[in-house]
Amino acid sequence: MLRCFGMTKCSDGSWLLLLEHAANGDIISYYERKGVKGSGKYKAKGLSMIERVELANQLLKALRHMHGLHIFHRDLKPQNIMISAEGTVMLGDFGATTDEERLDNQTGLFSPYYTDKNARYNKFSAACDIYSFGLCAYFIIHAKHLYHKGNKQAWLDNTEKNEEGESYEYMQCAINQCILDDTEQRPSFSVLQGEIEYALILEYCLEGTDEADAKAVALIQQTEFVLNY
Repeated sequence: MLRCFGMTKCSDGSWLLLLEHAANGDIISYYERKGVKGSGKYKAKGLSMIERVELANQLLKALRHMHGLHIFHRDLKPQNIMISAEGTVMLGDFGATTDEERLDNQTGLFSPYYTDKNARYNKFSAACDIYSFGLCAYFIIHAKHLYHKGNKQAWLDNTEKNEEGESYEYMQCAINQCILDDTEQRPSFSVLQGEIEYALILEYCLEGTDEADAKAVALIQQTEFVLNY
């Protein structure tokens, strides 16, 4: 996450924050500069599938850390996902965050495409951040927005296909579970992280290099592997 190095109160009552610099800007501009297009083993350009799944996993860990502190982001979208000079995720824009004590009183619409409808018309819940994560993960993997020109239906129609390998299928399943209408059916952080890290391990194994094999072993040793299959 973006680190805060200091803050000061302005004469108009607003606060000025000194935040860590994200050298690569948000993930949308980062993808544009790198020419990231397509997805899957054979169609991905600009970033490999391994690199994309790693970014999704980093974002999930940041969000899980926030929820572990009983803080909820409430405005998760690609514009708020910053990329460091090293190409790692830095989650930012905490202007809409709230803590667990005030969560029951929070509603609102922050992004028409990335905010769960339950947060728009009813009270916000932790599952709403999971929903937004699923849409962000789709953007990270496919370099396009899910709710745009029929992308959602095309995605849902393709969920049973496995044209790009088993790891791609695991990412499909993880994203689909995040955006289920029933908030009670959405995955927990442990299940979601287990699915994404399993997809990442498969990608490492398919890479077949010593470095990738070492990453797979390290991830196997630390992952929770809580899968609902």
